[in-house]
Amino acid sequence: MIWPPKLPASCPRPHLPTRSHARSAPTATLPSCRAYAKHRVVLLLLFLLFLLLLQIVVA
Repeated sequence: MIWPPKLPASCPRPHLPTRSHARSAPTATLPSCRAYAKHRVVLLLLFLLFLLLLQIVVA
């Protein structure tokens, strides 16, 4: 799957972590921007599927 190179405004620009940054906030505990965007897309698809099922039940 090919992701667009443009990142959302809420995501920080990827950069090489410095020692102070790695010490203050380890990157292993923070979810990456790409994983967050992927998770948001999955949630959006599930929400649309829920709306579709709701329309079928109501009709």
